[in-house]
Amino acid sequence: MKWQPVTVYELVREPSAETTIADVLVGVVFVVMGLIAVALAFGLAFAGVLIVSRRFRDTKNGGQDDFTAIRLNLDKPSPRSTQEEP
Repeated sequence: MKWQPVTVYELVREPSAETTIADVLVGVVFVVMGLIAVALAFGLAFAGVLIVSRRFRDTKNGGQDDFTAIRLNLDKPSPRSTQEEP
C-alpha cells in the first residue's frame, strides 16, 4: 500500500454581519408573536370542534340532555318560592 500525502485546505470565510441587541429583541418579538398566533389558532380550532360536536350531539338526541352534565337551572324558580307559606 502506497502512502499518499495529506493535503489540508483552509477555508477562510468572510466575516459575518454583527448581531446587535436590537436584532435579538426583534427576533424574540417575532418568536413570541408566532407562538401567540399558533396558540390562538389551536384554541379556536379546538373550541370549534367542541361547539360543533355539542351541536351535533344535541340534534342527534333531539334536544334531550342524555349526558351527565351539571345544570344550574338558574332560569327556573326555586322550590322554596313555589311553596305556599302557612
